[in-house]
Amino acid sequence: MSQLRDLVLATTIVSQFKGLPESTVNMESFWYHSICVGLAARIIAIYHREPNAERYYVLGMLHDLGHLVMFLNMPDEMQRIFERCKENRSLVYQGEREALGFDHGDVGGALLRAWDLPARLEEPVACHHKPSAAARYSMEAAIVHLADIISHTLEIGHSAEDCVAPLDTRAWETINIPISQLSSIVNQIDRQLPDAVQMFMPEK
Repeated sequence: MSQLRDLVLATTIVSQFKGLPESTVNMESFWYHSICVGLAARIIAIYHREPNAERYYVLGMLHDLGHLVMFLNMPDEMQRIFERCKENRSLVYQGEREALGFDHGDVGGALLRAWDLPARLEEPVACHHKPSAAARYSMEAAIVHLADIISHTLEIGHSAEDCVAPLDTRAWETINIPISQLSSIVNQIDRQLPDAVQMFMPEK
């Protein structure tokens, strides 16, 4: 029941942002990316023999929640950051930090915290670009970090980044799975993604 509640929570939260204009964010592409990261995080968690692997799906789906908040509340500033990062071929989350002093992970974590949701959701979302900063849920943050990188590398969906972020060395050491397993993880993502998309985007 806890896993089901969290899954419903994730879909409900993201669905609240359906009204964002297409010029700001393509919600279909955003969903594809979020679903892919959730799926990848769950598969990695299963490989790592983590208990309740479904919770990683939820974390993956919520990891870029902060971007939706920022698109909604500061679209002009976000557009300037996007353009600057595209011109410089730099990472958007780093551009956010340089321009604003925080990034979308911080915003997503702050929103979940303001809604009084559990730290097991808030910290991995806040730290998915800086998993080494996670104090209590370092494994969760590390797995979502790796899942996000895999999704960007596969170019499945789109959140905001045009570049693939570097892998945090400590996060990789925390997960500690053989590199040889990555091809199997990617194959499972390819096989499972159509059904996952159909579940959350049935009109597609």
